[in-house]
Amino acid sequence: ITELLSNSTWEEMINQTIFQPLGMMSSSFAAHVNFDNVNVALPYSTVDGQFGDIDPAFTKQWNSRCGSGCIFSTADDMAKWMNFHLSKGNNSHGHQVFPESLVNDLHSLQSLLPTTDLSMVHIPQFPVTQTGDMYALGWRVGYYRGFHILTHTGSTPGYASILTLVPAENFGVFIAVNGDDDHA
Repeated sequence: ITELLSNSTWEEMINQTIFQPLGMMSSSFAAHVNFDNVNVALPYSTVDGQFGDIDPAFTKQWNSRCGSGCIFSTADDMAKWMNFHLSKGNNSHGHQVFPESLVNDLHSLQSLLPTTDLSMVHIPQFPVTQTGDMYALGWRVGYYRGFHILTHTGSTPGYASILTLVPAENFGVFIAVNGDDDHA
């Protein structure tokens, strides 16, 4: 749909409307990542208890199957992405990239996620309260120790990431690892 509306590829549209205005110049898509660059983490997985490489060619091919876009980014660029959300649509120079109302819509509750009776009585590993049983547009919505939080996770074979925002504190955390979900 976006390709028809924008008369450009998905990648071109994301570059023009998000990456460039936010200054996320090191972010790209799996199909375009240069795995020979020493700054690019290689994908790993575990098979029968042994760590092994995942062929970068597989990761590039995975791009066509990845619903989230298979975006590869850096810590600096993800800080810009978090700032964009926490500042309600501004880039790091204070320029409004998207209207505040649009960013509010992205973060607004769209549906409840089902919970099971077991999850409601399960004793947490840590003595803190955290929920995440609501969903916005791409964001799991919940509370951590009473603070409203927004969380988005990502995974591609050999990689996993999590981004959590605490809007009331103007605070965010992004963690990315190369390895499968069992060890991330």
